[in-house]
Amino acid sequence: MNRSSYDSLLAFLNAFPVVANREKGELLSKLKPKEIKELLSMGILAEEKVPPTCPDGSPVVDVLKPKEDPRKRGKYLLRCQSGKIKELSPEEYENKFTVYRVMYPALMRVILEILDVPLDSEPDIMLGFVEISDESLAVVLLTKPPKKPRDYFRILSRYIQNKKLIILIGHDKSLDAFLEIVGILPLGNLVYFVPFSLLLDKRLKSDLAYWIEANSEIEDLERRIINSIQPENFRKLMVSVETNPRYLLSLLSNLKTLKLKNMPKFDEYFENTSSLAFRYLYGVDITFGGSKNRGVKVPDSIVFIRDPTGPAVRVIGIVDAKSSINVDFRKELTEKYGKYLSHILRSDIYKAAPLKPDIPFIFVLFRFNLHSLIDLHGRLMNYVHSRFKEFEDKVYTVVVPVDTLEILLRARLSIVLREGDLSESGLDRFFLSIFTKEYLKTVKEEQNQEIVKSLRRYTTSFKGSVEDFIKFDRLYILPPEIIITELEKLASEYSSLRELVDDIKKAAEESKYYFD
Repeated sequence: MNRSSYDSLLAFLNAFPVVANREKGELLSKLKPKEIKELLSMGILAEEKVPPTCPDGSPVVDVLKPKEDPRKRGKYLLRCQSGKIKELSPEEYENKFTVYRVMYPALMRVILEILDVPLDSEPDIMLGFVEISDESLAVVLLTKPPKKPRDYFRILSRYIQNKKLIILIGHDKSLDAFLEIVGILPLGNLVYFVPFSLLLDKRLKSDLAYWIEANSEIEDLERRIINSIQPENFRKLMVSVETNPRYLLSLLSNLKTLKLKNMPKFDEYFENTSSLAFRYLYGVDITFGGSKNRGVKVPDSIVFIRDPTGPAVRVIGIVDAKSSINVDFRKELTEKYGKYLSHILRSDIYKAAPLKPDIPFIFVLFRFNLHSLIDLHGRLMNYVHSRFKEFEDKVYTVVVPVDTLEILLRARLSIVLREGDLSESGLDRFFLSIFTKEYLKTVKEEQNQEIVKSLRRYTTSFKGSVEDFIKFDRLYILPPEIIITELEKLASEYSSLRELVDDIKKAAEESKYYFD
């Protein structure tokens, strides 16, 4: 690529978000005509004439060309259905009704040529980015500069679980937000960020080639080490050679320590970590909420739990991560959660579901004041009864200690790292069921003593009997002991789970699960 072509590409990438269509006039406000001509010659832009439209939105019923202008002024006359006449000079008409479409395949081919990265697949166009990848490497062009670390969570979470290398290309202004995410989520050496301004740097090709080769060697070394160790040492040795999802596991297990050390921006850190954990377990819209809203407008994330045998959504969970060491729910506004629920009920995914999904409010936390939870739960259920009565049987409250989230993630990742199949171990049904109302109700009835025992550990004001908690309908807690007990039941049915469950139990005993 010659310097002129590169300068035109750089001007285009820096001009504004790389969205699919731009009017000629809009493009000319940021780019020179010769730059547009260069982009057209490279196939990055394609010119298209579009039917004229009226400014008031009404259809155009007739167009008089300049030579037909009755007043001989050489203008286009647009007769609108509303009766209005719109006059445009030939230049205005050309700029308004000539559209340039971004040809993403050609754009990505040019970028791959610059990077000297041989990828042959077709690009996938996503909201905010375009990706082209193979089994081990993804080149991702940020078509809209991420403004917050959360925007990077949405993008990077697609790749981290599979330990795929990512060459991330974006606006120079995106670098600050990227550096923030590096502090929140240890990405190891998986991501190489290339600002637009360095695309033609002489050292870039050699640096990228070295980075790809070095990561390949590291992956081979890890594979040889893992294949050579004995099963009984698997869990301990994996700590030092693990893939990135284990970093998330490490974050979860150390959240309380980070909180006690008054880590800056801990609220956002806690929310992002919790959201990403649910993202690994299920599917999460982690862009829906967050700490910047201070919980007033949106929850931290929405979790979709699908039936493993088909596309049906069984549970749509509203996740709210509470970062206080001892959460007091009396300060929470009922209307806030009512808005969350209203958002779900109006969503297309809920309306389209053949069987209406359960909608739990899921609170992720360390410890909590039980009486304040009961107070909020009562207010929520009364609110649902008065505003959404036809759905009240589907709405309930679930408390998930961070310890439980850690165990669930450990079980999920253990299967992945052993290259196992969830369906062959019964874990697919397990992960599907644990947040359903039917399952939680059964567990509460069958294991009430165990639940009460956990309540005494995770609550700061529980002095009642079993009945004091059991009597509250649609109020549940998922302590780690319950998850381990359920996994034990599965292990008695599926022998392939025996080692996994033993590992999890041992890790639970060694972990800082119980807060004193």
